[in-house]
Amino acid sequence: MSEILAQATCLRARDLANRATGYGGASFQDVKGDYSGTNRIAAAHRALFALHLDGVNPANLPRIGARPQLRQMLRAPQSRTDLVIRPVNYADQLLENAVSPDIFRLIESTLLRQAPGRPIEKSLLIDSMFRLQQLLHVGFDQAAATYGRRQRERGWTEFRSATPSTPAPLAGVSDREIDKFLDNAFERGGMSIHVAGPTHYGDLPETILGLSQEITDKSIPELSRPGNLDALIDSVDTASKDA
Repeated sequence: MSEILAQATCLRARDLANRATGYGGASFQDVKGDYSGTNRIAAAHRALFALHLDGVNPANLPRIGARPQLRQMLRAPQSRTDLVIRPVNYADQLLENAVSPDIFRLIESTLLRQAPGRPIEKSLLIDSMFRLQQLLHVGFDQAAATYGRRQRERGWTEFRSATPSTPAPLAGVSDREIDKFLDNAFERGGMSIHVAGPTHYGDLPETILGLSQEITDKSIPELSRPGNLDALIDSVDTASKDA
C-alpha cells in the first residue's frame, strides 16, 4: 500500500489527479486463471484495495490513458497476486475489512496535505508509511478478534486440557459408537456434508494474522530506505512526460 500511496501523491503533485475519493476491489491481476472451482487455492491480491482518485482507478484517469508507461506503473502494485490456500485468503479478507477504512483516511489526508504543482513532500510520505504500518498492527488484532467471535457464533469450541491427564471429550468412546451416531445423523437429515469453509479452518487464520503482524512489525517500509522513494518519484516523472 505504500507504493500506491506514493504514486497517488506524485499524481497530485504533478496535477494529474486531484484527490482520493474512495476505494474498491482490484481491477487488475498478474496471476491469470480461474480458481473459483477449487476449495484449496485462491488468488489473493497483496494490496488491501484499489485506490480511487477523482472517482476512478488511477490507471483509468483521462490524462493517464495517453501515458502508457505511467499507466503500467500504476497498475503494477494493485495487480500483484499470490496463490495461497483458502485459510490464508480468508485471513487477508478479515484484515481488509478491519483496516481498509482507516488506511483510506490516511491516504486521503496525506494527499490533501500535498500541494498540487509543488515539490513532493517526502517527509510527509515517509511519515505516512510508518503510520500505515501502525494501522496494520491494530488491524491484525481486530481481524483476529473478529474471526474468534465469528467462530464462537458458529458453535466452534476448542478443547484445551487443563492438565495433561484430562481426557479428550471423546476419550473412551468406541469407533463403532461414533460410526453409529454419524450414520443415524446423516440418515435423519441432521447433518449434511458441505464444502469446508471458515468454521473448518480452526485457529489457522488467527495464527496467520499473528505471524503476519509480527513480520510487519519487524519490517521497514521499502520506500523509506535511502534512495528508493527518490527512484519512484523519478520514474513517475519520466513516465508522466511520455505523452
